[in-house]
Amino acid sequence: MYVRSTLAVPAAATDYTARQMLFTWDTQDLCIIFKSWHIYNTSSLIWSLFGVVLLTAGYELVREISRRYEAATSKRAENLASESPTMS
Repeated sequence: MYVRSTLAVPAAATDYTARQMLFTWDTQDLCIIFKSWHIYNTSSLIWSLFGVVLLTAGYELVREISRRYEAATSKRAENLASESPTMS
């Protein structure tokens, strides 16, 4: 099933796999995330799903580390501000 889009599609992305944007279990020449990331059979689909989960978990880990760093930095800045002598 071909999906027609009203959006402008670059000339390099006019093949079937680049336009297939619906959720599908079809494992025949399926592209995910990048144009170079192709799925050709069921095992590559399973490995790719596992890879997407790992990418997502890594992204969430970086976000959590960033939140904790910002909270610690903010707390440290508040402590320094409250400890510093004020000029009156």
